Amino acid sequence: MRMNLKHLLCCTVIAGLPLQAFADLVDSPPPADVAVVDFSTQTTVSDAVTGPIQIGDLVGLDITASTILPDPGLFTNYPDWGLCTNGDWWSPKTYISSQGAQGIRFSFNDGPVSFVGGFMNHARGCAGNPDLVISALDENMNVLESYSITDIITPDGYNEGAFRGISRPSADIAYFEVTGESPALDDLTFSTSSSVPPTPVPALPLFGLLTLGGLVGLFGLRKLKQ
Repeated sequence: MRMNLKHLLCCTVIAGLPLQAFADLVDSPPPADVAVVDFSTQTTVSDAVTGPIQIGDLVGLDITASTILPDPGLFTNYPDWGLCTNGDWWSPKTYISSQGAQGIRFSFNDGPVSFVGGFMNHARGCAGNPDLVISALDENMNVLESYSITDIITPDGYNEGAFRGISRPSADIAYFEVTGESPALDDLTFSTSSSVPPTPVPALPLFGLLTLGGLVGLFGLRKLKQ
């Protein structure tokens, strides 16, 4: 049995199969057209706050950070941030962090971006600690992409971590969230240009790749063509 394009699109939508992959998890920023907030001019916040904290002054933009839960838990440039078996972030390193599993939400209030990421780490190895997760959201707070980061392992490290980010083909990221156990992030890096995409990291996203329904749909199409 032969199927035309109309039938194919119909079955694809019903099966829940996206027509293309819309984003990449990346381990380095693009080589050009990026801005970096390194928190070097940020006032130290040693008592937990909810936010929003204005962090875009260094690059002349309205970018704020706040906790995802409606409870105080946000810090900047805390002098000794414990990361369990992953070590510590110490002064003079400048960064932003969140206690417990509250997480950090970055808001790009001057307009969405196409790429965002940062140098990050989290409290790993303590009982019950959740994975580090990064998520890109649109202007309506819908999740565009979400990735579980399980490979940042820095035993007893000192100011160690890794860069992780999300690259999109168009500027539709209005919010960037980093969650996990006591996550910390330095060098918030972002861009509105997608002309020079970063190198993607092989990973299974929590949201945005082929669904089981999509695989079933593909199998059904193959059977129909026989």
